[in-house]
Amino acid sequence: MTRFPPLFFRLGEWSLVSPFESPTSTVLLPQLIEKHHGVTRKTLEEYSLTRNRDAEAICDLAVYNYEEMRSSVSSPLFRLRHDLEYLLGKLFPRQFAPLYTMVAFTEIPYSEVKRRWKSQEHALNVSLGLLFGTSLLVVGAFGLLRARAGDLPSLQDLSSLIKKYF
Repeated sequence: MTRFPPLFFRLGEWSLVSPFESPTSTVLLPQLIEKHHGVTRKTLEEYSLTRNRDAEAICDLAVYNYEEMRSSVSSPLFRLRHDLEYLLGKLFPRQFAPLYTMVAFTEIPYSEVKRRWKSQEHALNVSLGLLFGTSLLVVGAFGLLRARAGDLPSLQDLSSLIKKYF
């Protein structure tokens, strides 16, 4: 297969690949040009059909990014979650990648990025919910033990009291 450089192709007023599209566009378009022996109507139609899901996905991701930048970045909880996502990406690079990393530094199609991100977001939300719920149970158990014991047990006695009641 002939390799074409990632150029900005134009046919009339139709922009086929813009400099703002993913690297997959610069691979897909030359393949279609070669398959259809040039830039033809069939080339454009197949490219449009193939890239439409990704175009919709990057639009959704852009809106999410705007909303996040507008309202979330000043929150300490946002910073904590962002750092946790980065840490998970470093610890488990095959299973977890932050959204920004998938968009900016991979050739994963945007529709797949969106799907993976939603899945990771759900898993992270469930995990954080379980962690928060477990923390509440521990605090509740500590309060219950305090109420039953009549005074506040020491931290050393806490584990033995929990074992005794649970």
